[in-house]
Amino acid sequence: MFILIKSGQVAIVTGASSGIGLAFCYALAKRGVKLVLVARSEDRLLALSQELERDYAISSYVVPLDLSRSDAVFEIRRVVQSFKLSVDVIINNAGFDDFGDFLETPWTDHASMLQAMLICPTRLCYEFLPDMKKKQAGCIINVGSIVGLFTLKLFKRSRPRVLYGPIKSYLIDYTRSLSRRYRADGIVCQALCPGLTWSEFHQRSGESDIYKRIPKRFWLTSEAVVDQSLAALSREKTVVVTGWYNQLLNQLHRRIFLG
Repeated sequence: MFILIKSGQVAIVTGASSGIGLAFCYALAKRGVKLVLVARSEDRLLALSQELERDYAISSYVVPLDLSRSDAVFEIRRVVQSFKLSVDVIINNAGFDDFGDFLETPWTDHASMLQAMLICPTRLCYEFLPDMKKKQAGCIINVGSIVGLFTLKLFKRSRPRVLYGPIKSYLIDYTRSLSRRYRADGIVCQALCPGLTWSEFHQRSGESDIYKRIPKRFWLTSEAVVDQSLAALSREKTVVVTGWYNQLLNQLHRRIFLG
């Protein structure tokens, strides 16, 4: 298998300013990849862009953008075209957790979540897949979650998050479909399914106490998640579950609930 990610290529990374997205930026910059950095915080993106260009001598392009906007993908496309870039890699990482009780949350918040985490990554692939197909090469990593692999039977004693899990399940199955359809065109698609990860995700979701409740041995750093993701690309593995605990949990779930 040829080297999927190499110096001089162009990668779009959403959710680039923190967590797994930020770790992807550093890992790709070390490989000499040019980066289109997408996140809401312009200040963070500008600081990151300056750091990456200084430390790794790469080109980077800042796109401060709320992906819940209906025109978000068109704005990314506009920036890519304005710099005459040819996209080789897409990292669909941006996301956030459910806001609270489904019925007590305004529909506008749910709509923003669906737009940012479901429609946007789907459309981003749709927009740039034709270019990859012409080159007979490309890489797409859609960041799902271990939660997206589990059936609701596993949560029968708890109250599952109404949208988050199903959205992640969709991303995993969407990635599987893309992989089957475009593997012959040289495009490798991966659904990355991390479990508990040290990042700002839980703090933004109002779950900062989770770090105290769950032992450290069950957590991975964002850097470890990204390292495992990139290592799995050469094996062309479509669904990648990171961490020994998550892999064990996934195997048990499959045997018990899926036969």
